[in-house]
Amino acid sequence: MTQLGLGRHIQWVLTHKPEGLPLYAKLAYADQLVYAPLIAPIKVSILYLYLRIFGVKPRMRWACIIQIVLVIIWGLVTLFLFVFQCKPVSVAWSPTRAGGECFEYRPLFIGTNTANVVMDFAILVTPLPSIWGLNLAPAKKLWVSAVLGLGAW
Repeated sequence: MTQLGLGRHIQWVLTHKPEGLPLYAKLAYADQLVYAPLIAPIKVSILYLYLRIFGVKPRMRWACIIQIVLVIIWGLVTLFLFVFQCKPVSVAWSPTRAGGECFEYRPLFIGTNTANVVMDFAILVTPLPSIWGLNLAPAKKLWVSAVLGLGAW
């Protein structure tokens, strides 16, 4: 997609690569459609890992289950919003966007990605109370927390 103008201003694309705009629009739409279905299962699998390791504590179990439900809802809503961002749907991959209406992209992306970042942070900190409740030396608890913190990097 970089050869078609990804990362460039639309005016540059229209000037230098106008023939690539239809393909770029189709690839961008396809990219949006696979985003949530690829991200949500990764988050759910991490939460299931937490359930297997720390699920004996009721609070941890409920925290994981609630987050799993929220991730699934986020994934379905995000997919639905991206599929039906334009009316009719075919306008979504039309370079000119003529003959239909579309959501404004900025609020759509800000909303879905803000929720994504908040969920990432929640998933990252969820096991910390259980780790600090383990019967380990404080240095080991710190190391285990640091290893989990590498996921934020």
